[in-house]
Amino acid sequence: LFDKYENLLKEHNTLKYSAEANEKMVAERIQYILSVSGPDAVSDNEQLIELLKDLNIEVYWSSAEAPFTDAAMFTEYYVQDADLATVKPCLVRSNLVYVKGMRFVQK
Repeated sequence: LFDKYENLLKEHNTLKYSAEANEKMVAERIQYILSVSGPDAVSDNEQLIELLKDLNIEVYWSSAEAPFTDAAMFTEYYVQDADLATVKPCLVRSNLVYVKGMRFVQK
């Protein structure tokens, strides 16, 4: 019975890790979609709103209204081209920074 328990525990941990990795990939994909669509994408797309609610994710485009510091929420990269100066939002889940946002700032 102990061996069976150990095997089931290993299988459970493997499935849990896989599910967490899949959720993280979905969140990163959502971040990309939002970065392409812009800040109004969340309010304009009901399906995206539902998906974010299902995953318990909040979207922040700046740290002004967020409970975290700017450094905790965003990483800044400097770019030469003005067309590349964009923002990827920060995704917060369960009161933790889940996917850190990125700012591409023109140098």
